[in-house]
Amino acid sequence: MRRTTVALTAALCLPAVALPAVAAATGSPRGPAYGAPDAPVVKVIRGVATADATTAGVQLAISGRGWKGPWGAPLTVTFGQSTRFAGQATKAEDIDKGDRVQVVVLVPRRPTRAPLPAAETVVDQGPARTTPAGAPWLGKPRWFLIGGPVTAVAGDSVTVKARVANRTARGAIRRAGTRFVTVRVDATTRIRERGVGRIPLSEVVVGDRVRVTWRAPRWTPLADLPAARRIQVR
Repeated sequence: MRRTTVALTAALCLPAVALPAVAAATGSPRGPAYGAPDAPVVKVIRGVATADATTAGVQLAISGRGWKGPWGAPLTVTFGQSTRFAGQATKAEDIDKGDRVQVVVLVPRRPTRAPLPAAETVVDQGPARTTPAGAPWLGKPRWFLIGGPVTAVAGDSVTVKARVANRTARGAIRRAGTRFVTVRVDATTRIRERGVGRIPLSEVVVGDRVRVTWRAPRWTPLADLPAARRIQVR
């Protein structure tokens, strides 16, 4: 009798053990299958092509919010055999430098450091708006500011060794790997000397301490900065 009681008790307990396993196998909206880190989600990238596209992909400068990085941040988008092209492009080679591009990609739900997957859809929206200097418009510009001594003077530029810089300029200096900044000067640049007023570039000499400001998108490289807005000689 005692053995029969134990066997019946074990048999009654089996469903209680098996049912959770079945539920986990089928998956539920709250189960692990729906929270997997590789579950793909749709992301849209907006940018401006910084070079003509090839069959392998295109280089973009981000020009819209909602993606990793601020306006102007560089991003490489690759194409695959299943990538679809729309808008003004029917194939990869139709995307030209300066075109506004929207890219749809499927990425893991949780961020990873892996390269961006090949694009699902690429929409070419035609040439982007440009700045007066002819560069693609990458959003609201920011102030760049550096200060330091003049180390060289040319016909339409000066070289400054940056000893101080604001946050935006520090990022550009760090990416360029140098503190020596070539400052271009044109007719719109205002050069002023403390206690004197406006002066021409010819009166700026090596050894002068200056403070220079520009307006440009945040991720503009040092070499691509436009002519300086102001140069203050101290």
